[in-house]
Formats: sequence, structure tokens, C-alpha cells
Amino acid sequence: MSVLTARSIARKKQTADLLFATRSDAKLQEGYNYISEYSTTTTKNIIALAEANAESSHAEAVRYVLNHLEGVEVGIAAGIYDEVMLKRMWCSIVLQTFERTQPLIAAIRRKQAKETILQEFECLAQRWKKNPLIKRSA
Repeated sequence: MSVLTARSIARKKQTADLLFATRSDAKLQEGYNYISEYSTTTTKNIIALAEANAESSHAEAVRYVLNHLEGVEVGIAAGIYDEVMLKRMWCSIVLQTFERTQPLIAAIRRKQAKETILQEFECLAQRWKKNPLIKRSA
């Protein structure tokens, strides 16, 4: 029993460390800003980040976000991170990011002819969308 408790506490600590580390990750914040910018303007097309602008700093920052979220799901699946904690903190961010970047992900998959690119991130977003957060009572 104590081994299971220790594992649970370690997983929660790892998750808390991840949550706090991402708050000070300037490159991650930059990527989120570009995702927002590309999804809220009519003058920029996010698909261009997989094509004409694939080597730009904007594309690199957006890929950084996508790869980060891919890694988070791999960590959840491996039992390193506590999914309940992450979902409570990031559910809206993950769902919004997936929605905004879905055209980009599809373009990257087409360009590289690999359907498995960012599939872990997609699975995470779909799982959380299927089972959304519920309002907590006070």
C-alpha cells in the first residue's frame, strides 16, 4: 500500500513541477501567442506554417507547443503525470489549441505522409472533449 501511495505522490509532484515550469517557459508562451494570432486574423493562414513558412520562427514556436502537448500525453500514458490534475488546469487550453491547430496538423501529416504525427496530442484532446470538466460545487 505504501508503494502505491508513494507512486501517486510522485506522479502528482511531477505534474505540479510540469505545471509550474510551463508558466515560465517563454518559448511555450510565444508559441501559444502565435497560435492565437494565426487563428484570430484573416490575413494569416496557419497552414502556411507547414508549407511556405515551415522554417519560420513562428512555425518553430508553434511546433514547440504541439510537441510539448504531445509529450504531456506520452507522460500521462506512461503514468508519469497525473491526468486529473492536468485536465483541471489545462482542459480549455488543450482543447482550444487542438481546435486552432487541427488544419496545421493535417497539413503536416499530408506533407510528411505520416498519419501518426501528433497523434498523442490528438488523442488527448479528443479524450478530454468527450469527457469535459464538470462544474464543481462550492
